[in-house]
Amino acid sequence: MILEKEKIHRYMRHIIMPEIGGMGQKKLLESSILIYSDHLSNSALMLYYIAAMGIGKIHCCTKDALNRELILQNLQSLNPDVEICISDTPHQPQAGQGLNYDAVIVFCEKAEMNFAVNSLKNIPIILTATAGDCGYLKSITQRQSLSEALAALNSFYLNNDDQSETLFHKACTSLLGTLAAIEVVKALLDIGSLCENALQFNLASLDLAYGESQLNSYTYALNYEQTNKQLKEAKVLIVGSGGLGSPAAYMLAAMGIGKLGLVDYDTVEISNLNRQILHATDKLGMAKVKSAEEFLKRLNPQVEICTYKQKFSTENAEELLRDYDIILDGLDNLPTRYLLNDVCYFLKKPLIEAGVLGFNGLATAIRPDIGPCYRCIFPESTDNSPIPSCSETGVLGAVPGVMGIIQSVEVLKYLTGIGIPLVNKILMLDSMNLDITILEIYKEPSCALCGKDAVIHELQDYDFFCSDKNLK
Repeated sequence: MILEKEKIHRYMRHIIMPEIGGMGQKKLLESSILIYSDHLSNSALMLYYIAAMGIGKIHCCTKDALNRELILQNLQSLNPDVEICISDTPHQPQAGQGLNYDAVIVFCEKAEMNFAVNSLKNIPIILTATAGDCGYLKSITQRQSLSEALAALNSFYLNNDDQSETLFHKACTSLLGTLAAIEVVKALLDIGSLCENALQFNLASLDLAYGESQLNSYTYALNYEQTNKQLKEAKVLIVGSGGLGSPAAYMLAAMGIGKLGLVDYDTVEISNLNRQILHATDKLGMAKVKSAEEFLKRLNPQVEICTYKQKFSTENAEELLRDYDIILDGLDNLPTRYLLNDVCYFLKKPLIEAGVLGFNGLATAIRPDIGPCYRCIFPESTDNSPIPSCSETGVLGAVPGVMGIIQSVEVLKYLTGIGIPLVNKILMLDSMNLDITILEIYKEPSCALCGKDAVIHELQDYDFFCSDKNLK
């Protein structure tokens, strides 16, 4: 047996993926990575996903001591399989030897990029940078010039030097870190295409660029007092506390949302833990909403958490949604996604939608009567054959992290009116090639729910099904 029985259960969603398999997961568990980070809180979500995915030895070099013990405790509880060290300096190599790591992530601000360049030149390096709402990521190998990459990264800072304080900066750093977590898995397993052609993005404007071309300029006036008031008064309901709900709830709590509602009837299982970072090994068997509540209250004691250990259904859908401003879909099966879409349409509630499978993800913002609904984008199928799920095809642990963060950004855009939302757009992620595409989408005139001749006028149950419940 390649892995012990408990490890097989923990990493099953990875093991069943042909790109990873049992041997690939074993290699991850035997791998060692170094992370340079200036602010530990900015890299916390990245660390959670790296640990959840089972990279065996993680050394985070940071001078930031804020919340260090809490983050370390959360990491060890999330995955006791991995060895985690958070310290002020990296381990010093012996004379004539490089640092003893298989890959490095550099997650630092410009002023702190003083790491040992010569010791890193023969292993994969993921370079990241953030400036306000803008992020930069580039993966380099021993065949490339690190000094040239650092020069290009500094150009990114120069081009975005007026982005010091923005609404989406916290989400930008977390998104960048989660993408870096995906890149380091690909580098360690030599799968997919590393992002050697730098990715740049602006979360506020949804502007994307590859290579060294400059992002389009996007500015807005930010009234901190007004924005903080808007967020503290906001009420957000997340339906599902798993792969998508975990990162979305994490980000919304960290960004100061006043009230979070969590709906989920499931309990924590070990097979959840490669991707559901609000839960932990010592919470197995606990209701997911309670496990999530405990984590989020440690993260931000000021946020009000309302938990609903209920199966989302036609009987309780309207009651659950009625008092919330905006709804976030973290569901794990298509029938219930259609139900959530329908009740949001009838109650005229904005819905932030996302889905993941394997290495891929998608997200969109649905605003009733303004843009297409979920049924416009994905018409209900008349085919009764089972729909593949991640229990059959697997899911890389950090992919739902990326999509959940994007969902949280869309919530902020709705609540504050700042930024360009994914209304009438769909964002598609191919993480194997780190390709992000945004497409225009349109209302479907013949939609059964919101079309001209709609035939759905009340909530109903659906009899088509996924092959099992674990879609995400």
